[in-house]
Amino acid sequence: IAPESILAITYNNSAANEMRERFSSLFGRNIGRRIDFRTINSLSQLIHTDYCRKTDQRSKTLIEEKERKKLIRKIFKEYYHKYASENDLQKLSSAIVYIKNMMLAGKQILDIEADYLHLNDMYNAYQSALDKQNQMDFDDQMIFALKILREDGDALHSLQQRYKYICVDEAQDTSKIQHAIIALLAAGTGNLFMVGDEDQSIYGFRAAYPEALLSFEKKHSGAKVLLMEE
Repeated sequence: IAPESILAITYNNSAANEMRERFSSLFGRNIGRRIDFRTINSLSQLIHTDYCRKTDQRSKTLIEEKERKKLIRKIFKEYYHKYASENDLQKLSSAIVYIKNMMLAGKQILDIEADYLHLNDMYNAYQSALDKQNQMDFDDQMIFALKILREDGDALHSLQQRYKYICVDEAQDTSKIQHAIIALLAAGTGNLFMVGDEDQSIYGFRAAYPEALLSFEKKHSGAKVLLMEE
């Protein structure tokens, strides 16, 4: 298998670098450099940037975390008429992350408002503010990438041809939208290998979706599950 046709995905940049180093120590740096080790967010950013370049559109800029917190604080004050505590900021921030990673919209957001008053309106205000500044947050990268892959057949086909073999590490902490992106990319060849342990899923607050791992055989035709029980 040509190293250039392999995409290895993991959950953060340091883990991706560690995977590359471990691989290179076994098979040599020459091959290690030719395999694409990256996070799903860096892949999404690549998809978004390439698409904007191809269509001659202005790409969105990634909002800095300090600026994002300031925006969330402002929106919270508008709806609750008080200053947000650190806990308030974390709660609203986590809710926004959850909505995007679980691919919720409209009534689905309203359904969880029973636990969080004004959530739908605050979420819409947050997104509207980003749009006005031509900005996106960390999770928007995946939303735009998924939209591009679903609507631009050429972009999807090009990536499917580029990445004919896909390996996903720590799959139990992969979110619903991440699974959707990976499924589209793997649909070209069906060469998808996911490594994970559903009992070790620790990112539920960030919408980790271990259910996709448990239903792997149903979702992917011809799939096999190899259990490492010892």
